Amino acid sequence: MIRGKLRPNPIIIDASEINYKTGQETDFSVFWNLYNNKANSAANKAIWETITDSDKKLIVKSIPLYKERLRAYGQKPVSPLTYLSHVWFTILQVEPERKLYRTTNSFEEFWDLYSPKGNATKAKAKWGVLIAEIKALIIKSVPIYLERIKKTGEAQVIGSTYLHKEIWRSVLYPNCNTYGSDCSFEEFWDVYDYKTGVGNKCNFKKMFLEFKEADREALINYIPAYFNLLKTDNNKHEKMKPAAYLKSRIWANQR
Repeated sequence: MIRGKLRPNPIIIDASEINYKTGQETDFSVFWNLYNNKANSAANKAIWETITDSDKKLIVKSIPLYKERLRAYGQKPVSPLTYLSHVWFTILQVEPERKLYRTTNSFEEFWDLYSPKGNATKAKAKWGVLIAEIKALIIKSVPIYLERIKKTGEAQVIGSTYLHKEIWRSVLYPNCNTYGSDCSFEEFWDVYDYKTGVGNKCNFKKMFLEFKEADREALINYIPAYFNLLKTDNNKHEKMKPAAYLKSRIWANQR
């Protein structure tokens, strides 16, 4: 008789979960047999081949833990592509050797990743007006948010509310309560997404923080409109470097 405490939701391991030997974890077939939600084997195998062997082993290790979480929360598994790109390392709380944020910035990718979902029509309408840079940040934020919910026990909002109330901002910038704090620069840096040839980040941050709080809020909030303006102009004008954007003050009348 085995002594010890019983787990309230023990992991039920079927034959597919033990049908491989140590050292085989890097084989795509092992991952594919373990993962319940199967879709587009060829595309996922192509992604698998870009992952390091050490990360492949960790991915295989993470799947039983992920299944246990799904049972505990009554959730369905995300697509295998989403799992490989965004989820497995949040389960193990590790940093992957090679991040695969191969996001399509599609609403379907966000909707697949987020649970509980809510009103798809309203959420998709909101998604449609977002710029690609913000879509990528939202998708990046979801696994972090779901992990935070698990740790803190706080009430989780539905997917449509997550978009409309911009919960992703507090997830990626948890200490940023006002545009007057230093972390407002990190939000600007991520959303503007122009990091090539701009020089020292610390020097640029100093320049950013010289602006008044109201100006910081205005220049961050105007970024989507500015990017859309470039698109309507058929990209005849290149996106300004961050410093040029700040100095131009094209955002100044948008408050």
